[in-house]
Amino acid sequence: MDTKEILHKLVAFDTQIQHNTLEAVNWVRNYLQNFGVEVSLIYNQDKTRASLMAFIGDKNRPGCVFSGHLDTVPADETFYRGRPFELHYENGRYYGRGACDMKGPIAGFLAAVPELVKAGKSAVLLLTHDEEGGFQAINQITADPDIVKFLQNQQNCIVMEPSDLKAVTAHKGTRLLEVSLFGRSGHSSRPSLCIDAVDAAVNSYCHLLGGFRKLAENYGANPAFIEPYSTATVGLFNGGEAINTVADRAVYTLLSRENPGDDFEKFFADIFTDYNSPARLEIKQKLYAYAFKSRCKPEFIESLSRGQQPQAVNFGTEAGFFEKIGLPTVVFGPGNIAQAHTKDEYISAAQLEKWTAMIPEI
Repeated sequence: MDTKEILHKLVAFDTQIQHNTLEAVNWVRNYLQNFGVEVSLIYNQDKTRASLMAFIGDKNRPGCVFSGHLDTVPADETFYRGRPFELHYENGRYYGRGACDMKGPIAGFLAAVPELVKAGKSAVLLLTHDEEGGFQAINQITADPDIVKFLQNQQNCIVMEPSDLKAVTAHKGTRLLEVSLFGRSGHSSRPSLCIDAVDAAVNSYCHLLGGFRKLAENYGANPAFIEPYSTATVGLFNGGEAINTVADRAVYTLLSRENPGDDFEKFFADIFTDYNSPARLEIKQKLYAYAFKSRCKPEFIESLSRGQQPQAVNFGTEAGFFEKIGLPTVVFGPGNIAQAHTKDEYISAAQLEKWTAMIPEI
C-alpha cells in the first residue's frame, strides 16, 4: 500500500478522543505483522484504548524511535464538506480529520516499512492513544521500567508532529489546573450570611496569576519563543446560578505555558499555602506536558533540517517525556501546525510524499 492508501484507511477510523482507538490500532498491528514486524499493545486500564509499539528489524540493535498518536480532536458537521472521516484530495491537499495531526505522518512511516524491512534497518514505531486528551498513555509508557530501559538504548526519537519538515528543538511545557471554590449560598439581600464563591474565586486567581507572572519575570525571557516569558491564562470561569443568589461554588481553569528550564512545581504546590479565604479551595492538576529542549547531536538535526534553522515553538508535544527519560528527541514531521485542529484540516500531498521518501534514509 502507498501513503495515500494508508492515509485513506487511517482517516476512516473515528479515533476522536471521546471514542476508543482499538479498531485503528488493530489495523496498524495487522498491517505491520504482514511484513514480519513484532508488535506489542499497551492497553489503558479499561482496555478501550491502546498504545502500540512495533520493532522493525533487529530489536536488539539500536535504531530511531518514530513517535506519534492515533487519536484526534473532535470533528462535527462543520468539518470540511461534512466528511471528517473520508479522505478527500483537492488541489494537492489531503483533507480529513487527523490528516495533518497526525495520521498523515504515521501513514508516511507505515508506507516506508517495506523498504525498511528490505534494507534490514532497525527502527521503533510508538503510537499513543490520548495525546489530545491528557497524556495518560505516554505517562504510562514512560513509567514502565522495562520500556524505559529499552527506549534509553535507542539512538534518537523523532516525534512526528507537523513541523513543515523543519526540526523543532524546543517547546514550552503545558499545565492545566482546575481551581474550585466552595462557599455558602443564600439570598443576595443578606450577603453577610453567605460565603461568596465567585468573589473568592476572583481573589484566588488574581493571587495565582500575580504570583505566576512575578516568578516568570524572575526567570526571564527566552528569545527563542514568540512569547518570550512563561505565560498563564484563565480559560474557563463558571459560578453562580441566579442573579439574586450568592454563589456557593465557582470553578476556573488555568493553563500555563512554561519555558524549558523554568521550574514551577514548587510554586503551584505552595501558592495557596498562606492564602486565606472564607471559601474552601481545591486545586487539581488535570494535565501536564513537559517542556522540551532537544539533546540530539547537531549532526542528526542537520541531517533532518538540511540547512534550515531549527525552531522553537509554543505548542506542546510528547517530546519532553522522551527527553525526560534520557532519549534524545526532535520534533519533525510533514504538515503545518496551523492546520491541526481546524475544520478544514489538510496535509500537503507533496510534503507527505517527501516525508515518506526520507524515512529510509534516517
